[in-house]
Amino acid sequence: MEQLIDQVVVGTAAAPAQATAALLAALKNRQLDVLGLVALLKRPLTDDVGHEGRAKAVQLLSTVASEAPEALLAGDVGVIADFLAAKLKDWRCVAAAAAGCQALLLRHTQPGLAQLPQQAGVGLVQQFVGIHVQGLDYKGRSACCQLLLEVLRGPYGAACALAGIDLVSFTALSMENESDPRCLLHSLKCVQAAGALYQQPALAGVSHLDSNLEDLFDIGICPYFPMMFKPPKDNPAAITREQLLAHVVDAMGCCPQFAALAVPLLSEKMGSSLRFGSC
Repeated sequence: MEQLIDQVVVGTAAAPAQATAALLAALKNRQLDVLGLVALLKRPLTDDVGHEGRAKAVQLLSTVASEAPEALLAGDVGVIADFLAAKLKDWRCVAAAAAGCQALLLRHTQPGLAQLPQQAGVGLVQQFVGIHVQGLDYKGRSACCQLLLEVLRGPYGAACALAGIDLVSFTALSMENESDPRCLLHSLKCVQAAGALYQQPALAGVSHLDSNLEDLFDIGICPYFPMMFKPPKDNPAAITREQLLAHVVDAMGCCPQFAALAVPLLSEKMGSSLRFGSC
């Protein structure tokens, strides 16, 4: 197993993929347990100098969480969550760590799997909201947007809000000045999800939405209405202006609290003579 770990961490070309596949097979066949894998990865995971090896080790743990979920037993899920959450603030590892954290939060959609305990999920999100998302590259921002969307939509969101984690402020900060259409699409979904989350009766006494309402609207909606996006010639995601505009409109109507802000904006913009018309 040590040889396979070395191939993943220091290998090139096809070696890491083959070694990863072999390790996943060993986990699924119970020839290796997750805690044993973590022990084997201890050196690269804690190496402050070998940045590339550390990133590959985090990617391996993320791959285990997403592609071999049945290998994680009840005692393993929290351990993996702690490792991945700790790496969210490491910019070299954040994309892989965020993808792994998302896979752990999504375990609730797969009956029969050991679940991430609520306290561990809240702790994971507490680490996550300390990230400066807009300081990351596209890959990191994309992974963080998708993780945030799962937090807001999934069963851990209300628990996080009740624990004092301000998900509205983080949603706004994570998308401030976002211009990549792929990340923007996910970010607009996050605005919708944040608005919907805080309508839950259990969160009636939580002031995050009310206290950050204008910031969320000014950062998450105003800059994108009217929608001025023109698809580039190289547009692999095939995202259109119409798609983005539809998500802006959905975000604008995601919660009744936005009404007082949306009406003046619509009144102003619908009367303008911008190139793209009223929207």
